[in-house]
Amino acid sequence: MHKVLLHIAGPACLALIFIESGIPHWVKMRIWGRDAYKHRLKPFDCQMCMGWWLGLISGYLETEQAFSIYTCMQVVFIGAMSSVLAVLLYKTISK
Repeated sequence: MHKVLLHIAGPACLALIFIESGIPHWVKMRIWGRDAYKHRLKPFDCQMCMGWWLGLISGYLETEQAFSIYTCMQVVFIGAMSSVLAVLLYKTISK
């Protein structure tokens, strides 16, 4: 159980740290210049998207690449929970 919680909280924290570090804004400024605020660079500028994809990768690595309906549900659950946790952490910290 602790391993699954680690696979949920880890990607959420990584997504939050990456988004708040300013790296996505720096990349957008290099690509689009002053028009960077008009463009999106998904999943790199959204906590929910980044948490989802990192959660899917973490869940896939946690299931040891065995394919079944149960493991697919587990990977999707980990991805969904890590994206929700990333948003909750962001809302809590930004208050």
